[in-house]
Amino acid sequence: MPELLDPFEPDDRIERALAESRSHLLGNIPQPGLGFVSARADAVRRRRRLFAAAGGTALAVLTITGVRLASTPGEPTPGPAAPNQYAINTSVTSHTSTWSGEGIEVLAPDRPTLNVPGLLYDVEFADDRHGYALAADCHALPTCTLTLARSDDGGDEWQTLQTPVPSATPETLPDLMVLNGTELVLGGAWHSPDSGRTWAATPVDDAPLTAIPANSRLFLAPDGLRVRQAAAGGRAAKLGTLPSGFAVNWAAPGPSRDGAWWVTGFSGGKPQIAVSRDAGRSWQLTPVSVLSGVVGGIRVAVGKDQIYAVVTGRTTADGTRQAASPILGLFRSTDNGQTFSLFEGFPPAAAGDLVPLPDGRVLTAVDTDPGTWWVAASGQQGGTKVTALPQVSRVHRTGAGYVAFGVWGMDWTAFSPDGMSWRRLGVH
Repeated sequence: MPELLDPFEPDDRIERALAESRSHLLGNIPQPGLGFVSARADAVRRRRRLFAAAGGTALAVLTITGVRLASTPGEPTPGPAAPNQYAINTSVTSHTSTWSGEGIEVLAPDRPTLNVPGLLYDVEFADDRHGYALAADCHALPTCTLTLARSDDGGDEWQTLQTPVPSATPETLPDLMVLNGTELVLGGAWHSPDSGRTWAATPVDDAPLTAIPANSRLFLAPDGLRVRQAAAGGRAAKLGTLPSGFAVNWAAPGPSRDGAWWVTGFSGGKPQIAVSRDAGRSWQLTPVSVLSGVVGGIRVAVGKDQIYAVVTGRTTADGTRQAASPILGLFRSTDNGQTFSLFEGFPPAAAGDLVPLPDGRVLTAVDTDPGTWWVAASGQQGGTKVTALPQVSRVHRTGAGYVAFGVWGMDWTAFSPDGMSWRRLGVH
């Protein structure tokens, strides 16, 4: 029976039909393989390989904040946010497409989008509302044009900012660090005290610290672990309290919820996890035993009641492509990091950071073709592929949650404060 219309109500059948069609179409878009996304991200990988050749490892290269640009910084042009010079998709409705599985939800609202040239390769959130995004357009090699954007509403709307580094080579792409909520450090060479409105060169500081000041961030530089200090012009100092002979290859940028600082590396050629619960003044080392394979590095993720450590290797073939970070073992601690036990049968490769979920499970992006999500329950041996969620390339921990790259097998990114609910960002 045809739908009867109320003569006093507007006819919204067309709008509803369009919304349903749009939802169906978006949910059935043919998704390109991860190889396509990997090719778009080739500039970032070249930067990482360059740093690895200088003595880093496959995991250490994921955090290179503090490496100064090769050229001497010139005087930037201070000023307010730059006007958006790129196309903004202004077609918007209240419709939101949703993907869900295993209690995890990915939302794609239909809203205005800031389209920047190139590929987003670094996204940081200071809190649940203030985010920053870096994009590189490397079509005119050997030079990449850089774009910096900011959001003040949780990632829905974005505007471009003036940047003191308008271009770089693929090997010197700067990364971004957020300090104290409003301070930015770009490429380790430039500091902004006011959310990117003005910039000045960062000072050099080689005097070692005996503790990590509040609101600071850890990062790996070519000369080892350093501390980027807040309210100090972006100053970066060495940390002189690590155990003798301990070679760091990964560091959590910030403390966990209980104030602990986590770093990993090697001591005596064996993989170790180090934690400091007194702001870096002293450290406790815990060895990690791996059944087989050559360890490339270890990443730690701290949940509510569990601490996870994923041990990855150098590289391996998985039948479709070379996995960047094959998993040699996923470990879990239920005694606050005193001991770690092995999870067996987890997926073949990790792509970025683990995401501890509020309910005790752990979520990870898997570096296969196509990239997929996996989740493991607390105490569960192995993991489950979440086929209902869209493709993903990698996950990056920020100061206020997590950012997923290469979502839907394309250049989209999504942000989540807790790993359970993800929302597509309005910059592309």
